[in-house]
Amino acid sequence: MAIPPRSSSDDHPGDVAAGDSADAAPAERVAADRPPINSRRLGRGAKIKGADEACGRRTVFRGKIVDVGVEQVRLPSGRDVELEVIRHPGGAAAVAIDDRRRVCLLRQYRHVAGGWLWELPAGKLDPGEAPAVTAERELAEEAGLVAASWDPLGRLHSSPGVFAEVIHLYLARGLSEVDLGHESDEVIEVHWISLDQALIWCLDGTITDAKTLIGLYRAAATLRQGSEGQPGVPGAAVVA
Repeated sequence: MAIPPRSSSDDHPGDVAAGDSADAAPAERVAADRPPINSRRLGRGAKIKGADEACGRRTVFRGKIVDVGVEQVRLPSGRDVELEVIRHPGGAAAVAIDDRRRVCLLRQYRHVAGGWLWELPAGKLDPGEAPAVTAERELAEEAGLVAASWDPLGRLHSSPGVFAEVIHLYLARGLSEVDLGHESDEVIEVHWISLDQALIWCLDGTITDAKTLIGLYRAAATLRQGSEGQPGVPGAAVVA
């Protein structure tokens, strides 16, 4: 399934100054005295720095996986704020596709989600572990598969308003079976679904897990571009 490219009608052109023609260059259409968006919000002359500054953290709860705390932060605007932040080691997920263009999906029970979800094989990074190693381990343990070929599909932020988790995605091919290694707190069924059907499930709401949605779309784009002799996901190799 291909997602149609955005048409030019989806873009939002700049305001047209009085007397300018609609086909004028964008820079000519913007009023000369119109300040940049950030300056309008912060006042003329204000400058935005590239990143915030962490000034301190108070841990409220530390568990086996996450660390919940309140952090004092100076924002790029210069304002000091307190933010509730959940620190997480990050994770990795594998989009495993066989020679019949089927993808391995897990039907997994998730208490937090209130039921069963369709997901990619995935797990958290162990201390000092490279994301590619995590993806390889989780594919073997959760799906009973090893792959001869691995291609990075970039990364994603799960919920960047409060959650520091970053998930790294990989396309796995050249598959062969090994023994499963499910943990005692995991309730997992292993299924093989055609990639086209999985993409339909992404669109109709059957699949709601964010890493799975993004991983499937990126894998489909990479396979499509590869078959056309084009490179895969732009910039993905930097997270390998």
